[in-house]
Amino acid sequence: MSAPACERPTAWILAAGPEAPGADAVLERLGGPGLRLLLTGEGLAWLARPNALEQLRGAQADLALCSASARTQGLSAATTPEGVRWSSIATWVAELSGRPFGWLAP
Repeated sequence: MSAPACERPTAWILAAGPEAPGADAVLERLGGPGLRLLLTGEGLAWLARPNALEQLRGAQADLALCSASARTQGLSAATTPEGVRWSSIATWVAELSGRPFGWLAP
């Protein structure tokens, strides 16, 4: 009997900002249909980075913001870029239905 193959995560919680070592390289490798990405904490700084949203949209990512982190940083639904939804971390993880996810933290 062989061990099950490790499934590559298609969902990521991004808590590291653009200045975190290696964050750019990880983001460049993400992509493809079904990619889900939740920005939280320092990861919300990607919203202000030129071309970051376009890059993620080009990678066909389903983008969400952690609602608690977004409110803490003064964001509102009215100022959220189009196509980016709000979610709690618990709801976002529950929506994965047991699929593996990765975490990129500072």
